[in-house]
Amino acid sequence: MSSAYQGQPVLQAITTLHREVHELAVSMLVVNAGGDGNREALARLDELYALRDRLLAQLQLLVSTREL
Repeated sequence: MSSAYQGQPVLQAITTLHREVHELAVSMLVVNAGGDGNREALARLDELYALRDRLLAQLQLLVSTREL
């Protein structure tokens, strides 16, 4: 990440949410790869979308604080 964003408190939240999105996506792919996992993976889409929305909100906050 650019040094322009270093020290921004929101950066830790972004890093954590980004990791959580990837962890959930991998988990969904693993479940989907086995047997009847498609239904279970699809059931977790709302959770993935919620993480995505939180991540996007934090990114927007980072950008808006940078523009000040």
